[in-house]
Amino acid sequence: MRLNRQSETGILAACARSQINKITTLQAAEASSTTKDHAAQVVNLLVHEGFLHAERGRSGGIVLAVPAKEILLGDVLCDVQPDQMRISGASIEAIQTST
Repeated sequence: MRLNRQSETGILAACARSQINKITTLQAAEASSTTKDHAAQVVNLLVHEGFLHAERGRSGGIVLAVPAKEILLGDVLCDVQPDQMRISGASIEAIQTST
């Protein structure tokens, strides 16, 4: 599956903005301007790579697995798209405040 930076960072930034509260995949999709199905694929990959934590069920949702300050955009891209160039220094927290 080919991802794009907007969907990955948009979903992570949406989770970072919510801080404590879990958000749904639909909310993450709306925040990153993508479809619910695409967001579900991205969420699954980000959970698998350890960036997000997901809970199923009525009271479930997604949250960051680690603090936003510790998630570097370059690390996300290297883990989910190894063929992409590494971008160092830009954290998800920086992206969340710029949007």
